[in-house]
Amino acid sequence: MKIPELVWRIPLGALGGLLALYAFPTENIWILAPLIPALILLATLGLGFWKAVLIGFIASQVFYISHIEWISLYLGPVPLIALSTLMSFFFALGVGATAWLYKKWKPKKSGLLFFAVASASIWTFREFLANNFPYGGFPWSRLSMTQPSSFMNQWVYFGGMSMLSFALALMGGILAVWLLHRRGRNAMRKTSALIALSVLVITPLITGLANNPQPITTKTIAAVQGNANAGLFSNLQRGSILENHLSASELIFDSELAGDIDLLVWPENASDLDPLRDAEAAKKIDELAKRVGAPFSFGTITTRGGENFNTTLLWEPGVGAVDFYDKQQPVPFAEFVPDREFWRLFAPTLIDMVPEGFSFGTRDGIYEVSDDFTAGTLICFEIAEDSILRELVA
Repeated sequence: MKIPELVWRIPLGALGGLLALYAFPTENIWILAPLIPALILLATLGLGFWKAVLIGFIASQVFYISHIEWISLYLGPVPLIALSTLMSFFFALGVGATAWLYKKWKPKKSGLLFFAVASASIWTFREFLANNFPYGGFPWSRLSMTQPSSFMNQWVYFGGMSMLSFALALMGGILAVWLLHRRGRNAMRKTSALIALSVLVITPLITGLANNPQPITTKTIAAVQGNANAGLFSNLQRGSILENHLSASELIFDSELAGDIDLLVWPENASDLDPLRDAEAAKKIDELAKRVGAPFSFGTITTRGGENFNTTLLWEPGVGAVDFYDKQQPVPFAEFVPDREFWRLFAPTLIDMVPEGFSFGTRDGIYEVSDDFTAGTLICFEIAEDSILRELVA
């Protein structure tokens, strides 16, 4: 590879990674999502494996750091860099494998469309590996997560979030190979590309129209975010996060719907005092539940049998906790430390930030809130876990 080639290939790959900043929430410009794999393909197709790996690694670092920079707000810059680097190994190998296949296959005409399918398959399989290995992986940053506000999210109906990622990566792959092979004797047929792209777009549109059940009833849910500083580096007084949420909950009573609430919801660790062990916390929580006049779901840290759990409680006014859900997939190196003694050799300060890890929950997150109200609960990154989501709706 000549040096001048690096001058445009590396920035192009980095630009593909940078689009994650705008495609993912909070910017949520979902239409940009297919351009992420498209630009990375344009930057690497035609290269050998290791050269593509290099560009893929750089693109991946930009990809992750640009849209999960919020991790540094709670954990600091070191965990952010460590996480992006680990994820970049998977990302770079996937990019390298795609470039190797392209160079080995040398696709032409209709074969270019099949190559786009192969490249999307590699992208989706790479997401699977990164989301599951090692230690349960990091189930964030899937291409599908750019689409909560898009009609394209109907692809989830056919195969979960992996199917949606595949569809978006396929769109990007078709765009890339068409740009590279739009002219010449072995060019990709424009008609084939347009038909494939049309199917990818029209299918979720039709699905959304056909699969649009009408609600048989409605429920009023009051959601409160206490805006507490709950990062690892925060040094808050015990009980201050609970007080933040109690104070923020006063806004409920200013609403015209205050008398019609069916469920009050606080987020993860909204009560930094476990009401199962702290009588004063339990009293304050129950008083609020009684004033709202509805069941109450909130996050706290519980201890049972010598183990700690990241827990959501379902609280009935005047009764107390009637059900609970423990996070089934705690985040490695943030909520538990696997192989602690080994990793402590390399980063003792970082590992010691998590002195006691959470145990893995085994209960389902289905709450029978009332006779006609069943709700599912997840905690944090579990929204990205296909298996846990399926369990709630099966």
